[in-house]
Amino acid sequence: MTHSHRANASVRALDDDREHRKRLLMVTSTFPGHPEDGTPSFVLDLAQGLAPSFAITVIAPRSRSASYVWPDIEVSRFGYFLKSLEGLADGAIMPNLRANRLRWTEVPSLLGAMALKTVSEAKRQNAAVVNAHWIIPAGLAAWINWMRNGTPYIVTAHGADVHTLRRPPLLNLKRVILENAQRIVPVSASIHASLTSLSDTVREKLAEPVPMGVPPITEGIRVKRRSATYVFVGRLAEKKGVTVALRALAQTDPDVNLRVIGDGPQMGEARALVRDLGLADRVLFLGRLGRPRVIAELLSSSGILIPSRVGADGDQDGTPVVLAEAFATGTPVIASALGGLQEHVVDGVNGVLVPKEDDVKLAHAMVQGVQNPDWFRSLGLAALKCFDGSPLDMRVTARRYEAIIDSATEDRG
Repeated sequence: MTHSHRANASVRALDDDREHRKRLLMVTSTFPGHPEDGTPSFVLDLAQGLAPSFAITVIAPRSRSASYVWPDIEVSRFGYFLKSLEGLADGAIMPNLRANRLRWTEVPSLLGAMALKTVSEAKRQNAAVVNAHWIIPAGLAAWINWMRNGTPYIVTAHGADVHTLRRPPLLNLKRVILENAQRIVPVSASIHASLTSLSDTVREKLAEPVPMGVPPITEGIRVKRRSATYVFVGRLAEKKGVTVALRALAQTDPDVNLRVIGDGPQMGEARALVRDLGLADRVLFLGRLGRPRVIAELLSSSGILIPSRVGADGDQDGTPVVLAEAFATGTPVIASALGGLQEHVVDGVNGVLVPKEDDVKLAHAMVQGVQNPDWFRSLGLAALKCFDGSPLDMRVTARRYEAIIDSATEDRG
């Protein structure tokens, strides 16, 4: 048999295998275009974790960098505005809207395009179930498809979709979307608690919290870590607390440094604060990095700062994926006692918790990490031991989603 014949046979075998698995549509407004573009990859991680059990198609907005073909996953992109002007779905939608009010002009077309794409793909593939990430816009698209095609849907609630858009009629729309879902999957216990107040029907459909885990990371764990060097990883938006981290850094010794990974609407404010506090030689802005480089930065840092806070609009983190990445790499964590962070970090055991928005306490924890490196490293090693088989392990996340999806399709039957 020639090489081309063998290749064609392999493709046919994969297609046949896909044909015999349940068809799962995953609808999201955030999905990487390629491995190095720095877009959060938690939906991709989940899709890859579920790929052995389901034939998966991801529906996501068009991306300027979306040319990569992901193994075992079909990605169906849709345009939603003039291609040269699209930007609403580049990163997180709510911070983009707050940063640039003109982005509101893209909202109606994004909602419509996502709904049309979901309806057409669900019908074309005779999908067994839809998993929508965020109540709006993906949950809205799944609800419209349910009314049109009857496909049951599961909504994953990440945080911003729960803590914002809380005024009528948007709150009423969120309630309708959730009440008609087969299951609702919050990523943290705090989000679970917030959703229980919406209605009795929503409460009945809530699954136990399932954080977005990450795959195990086995390479590079023994890399030598820099001394007195912390890293911040996240979108530069209010709820992530980068300004809290910078104010804390200013209260530490001059040899303590911070490497900032990410971009976003607070970039200008963060750079200005660095100048005002005289931190120009102690802070390095690395921009948005792909996961391989993020992991490399985690592995070589003294520890990670996750100073999450509550935004002015009530938005706050659920369980940040970077927490799972830190645990998976054995990176010591200093985090806010907030949301999903305090559900996984045990203060003084596998990390350090500080009160949210308290730059003084954060600075003290950073100094302790530098002055007691053996103790600090032991917290990272304890986190690494906790990771395997924990809720932050994608293998566990995928198994729990499989059970939820199977339950949803059985209920439909």
